[in-house]
Amino acid sequence: MKSLSTIILIAIMSVQLSATSAEVMFTKDIAVNETFALPVGNYLEWETAQELNTKHFVVERSVDGISYEQLGEVVESTGNELKGESYSYLDINAKKGNNFYRLKIVSVSGQESYSKVYSQNRTTENDIVLTGVSAIEVTDIIKVGYTCTKGLELEYTLLNTQGKVIENDVILAEKDANEFVLSLNSFPAGQYILKFENGKEVDEIVIQKI
Repeated sequence: MKSLSTIILIAIMSVQLSATSAEVMFTKDIAVNETFALPVGNYLEWETAQELNTKHFVVERSVDGISYEQLGEVVESTGNELKGESYSYLDINAKKGNNFYRLKIVSVSGQESYSKVYSQNRTTENDIVLTGVSAIEVTDIIKVGYTCTKGLELEYTLLNTQGKVIENDVILAEKDANEFVLSLNSFPAGQYILKFENGKEVDEIVIQKI
C-alpha cells in the first residue's frame, strides 16, 4: 500500500495590519488520517498564535508559482485576539509535480493579506479520491463513493484476513462521481479487506461483517 502524500509545512509568517492580524504558523510532521489509504491529495494544517479581526482564510494553489486559484470553501476563523486555533484543508485535486500553496487572510472589513508560499512536489498521480463509505461494520451491503479525474479501469479485490482472494473483478469508473456497491450477504461474519487499484494507486479498507 502506498503511503499518503502529506504536506510538511515549515514556513512561518506573521502579518500585521491596522485592521487585522493573524500570526500563522504552518505546522510540520502532519499525517493524514489513513482510514482511506489512497494517495488522496495534499494535506495542509496550520495554526494561528492569535487572530485580530480575522474573518476567514482562503487556501490558494498554483502550478507555476505565479497564477493562483482558490480551493474549495473558505475556512472560517474561530480564534480571537487572545488565542489562536488549528485549521486543516485537504487538497483532493493536487496535481502531479509542484503545487504551490498560500493562505489569503481576510479581515472582517474585507482587507486581504497573504502568507508565504510553500511548494510541495507530488510524485504520484491523484486520479482517484475516496469520498465516503457507508460503514466499516456492515451486515450485508457496503457502498464506497469515489471520484476520478478521468475515466479509468479499477480492479477491486476482496480478501479475508489470511490473504485469500474471495472476490475479484474489474470495474469501469467514470470521470467525477462514482459509487461502488458490494454485497457481503453470502460471506460469513468476520473481517475482510477491500482493495482498489488501478496500476498506480492502491487502497485497502478493512471491513467487519457482523
